[in-house]
This record gives sequence, C-alpha cells and structure tokens, in this order.
Amino acid sequence: MLATNVFAQGATATPVQIKSLYLNDEQVSLAKQSIIVEGDVIYLPVRAVLEKLDFKVKWNKENSTVVSDKYGNDILFKKNEEVSQRNGFTMELTDAPKVINGTTYISLTALKTV
Repeated sequence: MLATNVFAQGATATPVQIKSLYLNDEQVSLAKQSIIVEGDVIYLPVRAVLEKLDFKVKWNKENSTVVSDKYGNDILFKKNEEVSQRNGFTMELTDAPKVINGTTYISLTALKTV
C-alpha cells in the first residue's frame, strides 16, 4: 500500500519539495529527486518506488522503457505511452510515464498496475 500526503493545484509540472514518501509503512528516500505534481496527477520516481517493492529495475535506452522484474513478474512502462505490459498483457494507464531531468516518473495511479 502506498501512502502519501501530497496536495497541489495548477496546470503545469511543479516539483514538490518532498524528499521521501512511505510505502508499506517504510520510508522511501527520493535522494535528489522530487515528487512531481502536474494538475491533479502525482508522479513518483519509478526506480525508487519499484526497488523499494523489491523489483529489479532496468532502463532500456533503445526504446525508452523501464523494465522491472520481481519473481518472474515482468512489468514494462514506456515513456509517453498510456499502456504498460505486465507479463505480456497490455494494461491501460490513465497517465503516461515521463522522463524529467533524466529520471523516469510514473503516476501514482499507474503504480496500481504493479
């Protein structure tokens, strides 16, 4: 379960000065990254979150895709596409993953597909 208290308004991408969030009652350090709020969508740095969930995370530079694996469960998020793949099945996302300053972000709602 992901729990975070982030509230913001506005139509443009705004870095929120929060350097940690809690996942299953454990703090996730975001290091130099921030939580990004764009309108009513909250974006989280995908590597920090998935690694905290014990996924192995890789970046496929050739096709701009985050490839993650945990116990043979593969999940792929492709930059700027509103679909993900989980074990070969396509899943619709409400918000496409994006890369900001070299970091891939997924929306809080996309995290539900994990």
